[in-house]
Amino acid sequence: MKKIIAVGDLHIPYQIDLKGFIKFLRDEKPDELILGGDIMDVVALSRWALAGGKRLTLEGKRFQKECDATNKILDEFREAVGKKCKIVYLEGNHENWCEQYIDKNPGMEGLINIPKMLELDKKKIEWVPYRSIKNHYKVGKLYFTHGEYTSKYHAAKMLSAWNCNIRYFHLHSHMVYTRTAKRGVGDFHKAVSIPCMCKEGDYLTGKSHNWENGFYIAHIKPNGNFYENIISIIDNQFYYNGKLY
Repeated sequence: MKKIIAVGDLHIPYQIDLKGFIKFLRDEKPDELILGGDIMDVVALSRWALAGGKRLTLEGKRFQKECDATNKILDEFREAVGKKCKIVYLEGNHENWCEQYIDKNPGMEGLINIPKMLELDKKKIEWVPYRSIKNHYKVGKLYFTHGEYTSKYHAAKMLSAWNCNIRYFHLHSHMVYTRTAKRGVGDFHKAVSIPCMCKEGDYLTGKSHNWENGFYIAHIKPNGNFYENIISIIDNQFYYNGKLY
């Protein structure tokens, strides 16, 4: 079977301790690693801070510094999974803040470009744009995208919109919604929200939330059918296959 690992919402520089996860990647050697978007926080170009005139929240935040930190982590991911592993990077809404910034500051076009600044071609990482009709990646009967909705019942909304086995990120929490065809006929479809890999940023200012840490693993048969698990991370540790990471 093909082994898929999917992780998203690191929001670098607010990521959790990744040592255990990187060791897990090294042990498991997946066939494909899917980066589900918002890997970078892009805090220096924050849409909300700039639109709201909250410039003080950007004090000391630099986009190049964040790119350097992300490059280091991507290099660690590539080393852990090996050269043969396919890596796909789904652009998230935070990475897309760069495009929105360029729309308002056209003179920066060509200077701010995440795929180039992260050297994705050199790392052999496929980039999937966020604002595109093809803003998803398919493997077997599974579809992956960053995510679109923030409603209370976002899994049901995603399944209604996509009408397939959709796996997504964006909400920082785990939610599942399933719909089956007429009894005994056809496949079932499921929408699954995958937890985040970040800790609270200073932008939360102590507010409560429903975030949880974790990632996704699936084994896919040649016919496209799959077996999947959400791996929960608690205090930067998780348990898988008889081993504590």
